[in-house]
Amino acid sequence: MFQKLMFQNHAFDTVRFRAISRPACLNPAARHETPAARRRPAYGFTLVELLVVIAIIGILVGMVLPAVQVVRESARRSNCQSNMKQIGTALLHYDTSKQRLPGWRNTMDTYSAAMVATGTAGIRQACVSWTVPILAELGNNEIFNWYDQFVSGQDDATIKKISIFQCPTSSADMSNPSALCYAVNAGTGAEVLSGTEAPYSQYRGDGLFLDAAGNVNANGSAYYFDSSADRRQYNLARSSLANVTSGDGDSTTLMLAERCGPYSETSSIVWSATPLASGTGSNAVASKHIFMHPPALATSGSGSIPGRSTQYKVINTTTETAPFSGTDFPYRYPSSRHRGKGVNAVFADGHTTFLSEKIDSWVYCQMLTPMKAGLSDRAKNWQKYDHDNAASAVVDYIFDEKDLEK
Repeated sequence: MFQKLMFQNHAFDTVRFRAISRPACLNPAARHETPAARRRPAYGFTLVELLVVIAIIGILVGMVLPAVQVVRESARRSNCQSNMKQIGTALLHYDTSKQRLPGWRNTMDTYSAAMVATGTAGIRQACVSWTVPILAELGNNEIFNWYDQFVSGQDDATIKKISIFQCPTSSADMSNPSALCYAVNAGTGAEVLSGTEAPYSQYRGDGLFLDAAGNVNANGSAYYFDSSADRRQYNLARSSLANVTSGDGDSTTLMLAERCGPYSETSSIVWSATPLASGTGSNAVASKHIFMHPPALATSGSGSIPGRSTQYKVINTTTETAPFSGTDFPYRYPSSRHRGKGVNAVFADGHTTFLSEKIDSWVYCQMLTPMKAGLSDRAKNWQKYDHDNAASAVVDYIFDEKDLEK
């Protein structure tokens, strides 16, 4: 029994001895270990492994970044469409309250009279664009009252930024805070006039917005708002959405579109610019605040413009695809910088959509005319599908899928 107990105690002491760790200084074997033997295994990345990880991260970023940019652009395009929707609603409210639309050029009683009174320089600034009359409908009463209750010497409101007039996709490239990215449908913009002698009349059927200031004074005498010798005398004219509803239909008549593509100098186009009537040539008018019909279409085989309109591109057009080789093509037609290859647009009934840049020029011209009556020959000719065929007539058009981008 005694031996059995001694054996158990010895075994217990042995286990206890092994369980107790001894300091290296008291362990003769540990004192003689080399540093490499005492060093614990190191864990981490080798240079090759690190480079592989960096390369994988780069590939993933390259795959994800375009998708992020697409999502951001989609959000900017939606924001742009929201801006245009609000502007379109303001134009509809203005038409309801005034029984007419603002013109692409307008007079404001107090402001215009004050400008005219200052002489020639003031006369050139006496008119305002379509952007000013609807400021109250847009909730910007402060700037509207600056014009409506104009007092000389007060702080200049024309340099203020109005965010709703700017497309988020284009605004990053704009150095001017008062830039304007949108334009209204002015048809032929008083480039084409009816009558045999001055003062002439505007073609009401060519476009939705007319010159509501005219180019003569109230007595019909030779008074030019911009005092330029090459401006023709013509009477003011106004349009209303009632004409559209009873004409071609408000759901197929363009009212507002983007006009801030890469070819247009968006920083120089401001909402407060003074519109000017066109001269005797085919220059862009309204200080680049409108989009228009192309210049006159020549008969096939004569003139500088071939006789077939289907070969031209009018939305997001370029020097090579524009119906006219002049320098005003970036300002005559709608354009944008969106990825979707088209432009946001608002129709006369207030609905918004994204128009494809693939639309034929004759379709575009049909969307500009609000009614069949009161059309100029230029507008009529551009609405024909086949200009090589003299018997071709203007035909009604209904949108198909290729005209709209989702």
